[in-house]
Amino acid sequence: MLTQTQQSFLERFGITSSAGSGGKDRGPAEFEPLLAEAEGRLNRVRALPPKAGQLLKDLTGPIAAAIGAARKAAAQGDAAEAVATLSAQEASGRTLDREIDDVTEYLGEAKGFAKRLAETRAQARGHGAAAVEDYLKRLESDDKRRQAAEARGAFDQATIACEAQEARHAAMMQEAVRAANCNKVRHEIEAEIARLESHAPGGGNARPVIETVREMMNDADNFAKSSNWVGAALMMRKARTELQIGTRGLDLMDKLRPTEEATEFTRAHVQILAHIKALQGLKTGGPIQRELRRIIEMTKDARKALPDEKKALHLLNQSRAACINLTQAVLDNGRYASSFKQLFRQRDQLRQVQQDKCAQPEIKHVTKLLREADTLTRRLDFPAAIAQVDAAAKTLQTGLQAAHLYADTVRPARAALARQARNGDKQAAQSDLAALDAAFRQRDLRQAESLARTALDGG
Repeated sequence: MLTQTQQSFLERFGITSSAGSGGKDRGPAEFEPLLAEAEGRLNRVRALPPKAGQLLKDLTGPIAAAIGAARKAAAQGDAAEAVATLSAQEASGRTLDREIDDVTEYLGEAKGFAKRLAETRAQARGHGAAAVEDYLKRLESDDKRRQAAEARGAFDQATIACEAQEARHAAMMQEAVRAANCNKVRHEIEAEIARLESHAPGGGNARPVIETVREMMNDADNFAKSSNWVGAALMMRKARTELQIGTRGLDLMDKLRPTEEATEFTRAHVQILAHIKALQGLKTGGPIQRELRRIIEMTKDARKALPDEKKALHLLNQSRAACINLTQAVLDNGRYASSFKQLFRQRDQLRQVQQDKCAQPEIKHVTKLLREADTLTRRLDFPAAIAQVDAAAKTLQTGLQAAHLYADTVRPARAALARQARNGDKQAAQSDLAALDAAFRQRDLRQAESLARTALDGG
């Protein structure tokens, strides 16, 4: 004889019915409660979207038929038959309760999945295609699994298929944007190079700059081939900046020609004033502006030294040398500022897409390097500042690779090992988890991926 608690447990999971023998032991007074319960279930389904009703029709159909038959029996005065008819559907009703929850969850996930799939397909038709090709293949494979699971009524499995790539999506869309930006910047660079080369064979004086820019574009392509879109985007933008800065530098230096020391004051003075005016027209920071004001005062002092032309030329040549140094600093500042802004933006994007703060060490280190770079620019030490920015870029790329691997493989593997620890060999699972965490923490990403895939494959 089952206790009431045991009976309730069996009924909850549809193992047995409280009617036991089809409701024959239940009295006519139970008709109304049973009817209300059955109709309540159908009303719950009717309140759901139409798609839910279609997915649940194999369960709602028999219950609706039982309600009709029970009402007919009750109307004919056969309350016992009505009760028996409704009791016979109680197990299906409890199954329906569970399926309603599963279908509701599934439809919510399916909606999000459809949106992610459509967004990815749109990117694959545009300039971001190269970054999402493999991701789209996995989504389409998940879609097939989702459809197959839905068709056989395995809504929990359909939900799992919808959720499989969800953690990666934001990061992959950022990758697509980076790929699209790379293509956009490439077209801008090629158009500008074509313009320069149309004015002079090989670009004229800009030929060395163009050659440097093409090398940087090749480096960006190599990053892209290895799916390092952060590196590709940074390098392509760096190439565009180099083309802009390099050609601007040629124009600026041209205003100081001849570059040798001046021997005739008036002409040299006019050249330096023109150069100062060009520098004043550029957007630069406080340290450069302070140095520029110092050069202006030096140039004024040179003018005041007349009619002592020897002293005036000496001061003017000092001003010229300072102008040349400051021009180089302005050009380096342009290179630095462009990369600095990109890295800050990329760092914030990494912060948004990382799961469980998995890339926090890289984010902190990038922030530290950028702060140090900013300090160096206040001393006009732009070569050192650029070196710090380059180091930050490499750190950021490692962080993004780690974030992708964590979302794609490590996080699911950790969940699988946690389940294994609860349900199987706890000691072995904990050991595997510790090894995986250690490899990931030490950024041995190849080892971490190997251990994660082993865990996902069931050891």
